[in-house]
Amino acid sequence: MVLSASQEGQGIFNSDGESWLIQRKTAALEFTTRTLRQAMGRWVNRTIKNRLWCILDKASNEKKAVDLQDL
Repeated sequence: MVLSASQEGQGIFNSDGESWLIQRKTAALEFTTRTLRQAMGRWVNRTIKNRLWCILDKASNEKKAVDLQDL
């Protein structure tokens, strides 16, 4: 598939010069230690809530042991 310049847009991967610099600075703000730590915290909490608790609840109801190392 071949895209023309108008279809590709001026994203960070296909721009240069001043446009690239502005987009790169904007994107860099999303990759700070604080924002990555917050995102990881949300992901871990969601994973525990949506996956781990279900596994542990099922095992508890069935009176089965869970080897956490297998998870």
